[in-house]
Amino acid sequence: EPGVVFANPQNITIDDDAWIDHGVQVLAGPDRSDRPRRQIPNDHFQHPRGHVHIGRRVHLASGSQILGLGGVRIEDDSCLAGGARIISFSNHYRNEVDVDEPCTFSSAAYGGAHTQFLIEGPVTLGRNVGLASNAMVLPGVHLGADCFVTIASVVKGSFPENSLLTGNPAV
Repeated sequence: EPGVVFANPQNITIDDDAWIDHGVQVLAGPDRSDRPRRQIPNDHFQHPRGHVHIGRRVHLASGSQILGLGGVRIEDDSCLAGGARIISFSNHYRNEVDVDEPCTFSSAAYGGAHTQFLIEGPVTLGRNVGLASNAMVLPGVHLGADCFVTIASVVKGSFPENSLLTGNPAV
């Protein structure tokens, strides 16, 4: 639909019958900066870093966002409701590599690498996973098949199939 934003479309694959509403943002492609970061592993992600894969019959509702610089895979028949977000790459409030090194925190991209620290980890959603409105999935998460995340919940960590997740952090 009109108003959909794809950043770095060469790093995005979309299978048949996916439905992407207006106002959806899908950002892909690996971050190539030298900014320090913590990598969160996800053994379920088998694509190159920064790749976003959207499976068959996946619905991305209006206002949903995929920040896929760390990589995202959404299996068939899954859905992101309005305002739901998948975040595989984000700024962090302190430097975890040089913990004794003073660091002036800046979340601005132009603050310089010495003022930033990043969290990066691919996110994978199994088949038939639903994220309700304004739900958020953080870097490194894997949700098994048939999971559901309730409204405005924040998922940190991975969960097996058939999990119902609610809260902040979601459990």
